Amino acid sequence: MSQDLHPDLAGLTPEQRELLALRLRQARPQRPDAATAYPLSFTQEQLWFLDRLEPGTPVYNVPFAERITGRLDVAALHRAVNAVVARHDALRIVFVPAAGRDVDGVDAAVTQRVRDAIEVPLPVVDLTALPPAERQVAADRESAAHAAVRFDLTTGPLLAVRLLALADDEHLLLVAAHHIVFDAWSAGLFVEEVVSWYGEFAGDVPAGLPALPTRFVTHVAARRRPEAERELAGHLAHWRERLAT
Repeated sequence: MSQDLHPDLAGLTPEQRELLALRLRQARPQRPDAATAYPLSFTQEQLWFLDRLEPGTPVYNVPFAERITGRLDVAALHRAVNAVVARHDALRIVFVPAAGRDVDGVDAAVTQRVRDAIEVPLPVVDLTALPPAERQVAADRESAAHAAVRFDLTTGPLLAVRLLALADDEHLLLVAAHHIVFDAWSAGLFVEEVVSWYGEFAGDVPAGLPALPTRFVTHVAARRRPEAERELAGHLAHWRERLAT
């Protein structure tokens, strides 16, 4: 079967080919299984603890808005949002307390899992019939309400979007996500990728996004390995000693 191989590979022995295949599998990012439980990062543990004190509190939301001018294909925008969700495992995470533990207790054990698929709705609020002054008041009210959306960390999704129609050629996309899976840097990336996917769905221009080098949950799991935690403890001890002098 060597005639079907790339010329650079045709000369490899069966053992060498098997070793190459193994290394390629190890290098390829694995898509997390929805049944696989992953540890939380240190920051996620803190945010989970705070959320358990007041479940659903919007204090840790990351809200932002993007103004869209010109003709808008709402269906394509909705598809673009969910394409980003499908691409990034962090946006499909739910948090699962350990069985038999008190989910309201401060010492409750918890893991995170990645749902296979999540459909994030895109409700549209039409404000075009309002006079300009009232339209702005209504837009501000809708923005404040969306920023305060309450997320359930155990069921997800932890991202919510809403579209305000201000005129035929002017819209405001409201986005809110929980800080346990999202931060300010994520917001910029989210917008960039929505724009790329929208170009594909509305204009038949390939998104052209590169493959992700790793997955969020596998990155977190790597940082929580015993050797990684020992290394971190060493750094902390060093700086405690330096700062104490």
